[in-house]
This record gives sequence, structure tokens and C-alpha cells, in this order.
Amino acid sequence: MPKPRFPDWSVRIVFLATFAFAELLLLTGTWQLAYLAGFLAGMLSLTARRAILLGGLGVAVAWSLGLLVAAVFAPAYQTESGAAPGQAAAFGSATLVQVNGWRVLVPIGVPLLCAVLVGVVLWRRAWRRGPGLAAWLVTALLAVFSLLAMLSVGVWVVPVTVALAVACGTHRSRAEPG
Repeated sequence: MPKPRFPDWSVRIVFLATFAFAELLLLTGTWQLAYLAGFLAGMLSLTARRAILLGGLGVAVAWSLGLLVAAVFAPAYQTESGAAPGQAAAFGSATLVQVNGWRVLVPIGVPLLCAVLVGVVLWRRAWRRGPGLAAWLVTALLAVFSLLAMLSVGVWVVPVTVALAVACGTHRSRAEPG
């Protein structure tokens, strides 16, 4: 019996499908399952290395874009307004942007910038062996950033760092087999 041929999806289609599925999982509140989008890349890619690379990049970009959306729309703080004697206190919530202003989007946007930079570097090095020093350097700087910001938003940056490290670790030139 002949071996079935699967279609060879282009890199852009696999990346966009992985990104869209990860973003869908993030925006529906099932952020714990965002790494399942990498399995989608595995189903659409013919080689395991390309699947892991595109899955890591897709999840990293989706997660970091999700951080920006969460900073604007997700409640991060609880508010309480003092009540006069005999009246009930009012409780509410506020987002990162409402409390800290729009300038908070600069540090929250660092993971997205790093994910895009690593993606561009890996794309440009498609015919060379290994991810190169620039991709690893950007990933290491993001790891340092997440460590320094661990008491605030750093814990939410760790998944982006892990996904970029996986993408850098599995990069292989197009000329190599497999």
C-alpha cells in the first residue's frame, strides 16, 4: 500500500494558523492551553523541527500580544471607595492601563518586540545553520527582563521566553534534511 502524501503547507500558513489558534485559546480564557497551538503546527508541518520552530514562534507572538490586550482590558487591580458612616463601600476593578497610564504598554510590549525580532532573525538565517547569536541574545535579554520583572508582570513573560528558546533551539537551515 502506498504511503499517503500530506500537503506541504507553507511556513506562513502554518505560522498564522498556530498564531490564530493560540490567540483564540488566550482570548477565550483558556490561556493554560495556549501551548496546544504548537500541536496544530505539528499537524500541518511535514518535519518535526519546522513544527516546533513555528509552534514556538506562533505561541510566543500570540502570548505577547495577549499580554498587551490584557493590560488594556483585563482587571488587574481591585478598587474600593471609602464610604461615609452609614453607607456601604463601593468595590470595583481597574486595568493596568487605568492605574498606570498608557506608558505601561512599553514594558508590556517588550515580549512582543522580542518575539518579532527573533522571528525575523530566524527567517533571515533560513539558509544558514543554527539560529545565530542575535536570536539567542534577544531571548536571553527577555529572560533577564522576566527575571527582573518577576514581582509584577515577569511571571507572564516566562512562557514567551520559553517559546522563543524552543524556537531558537530547533532552528535548522533549509538546506539541511529533516
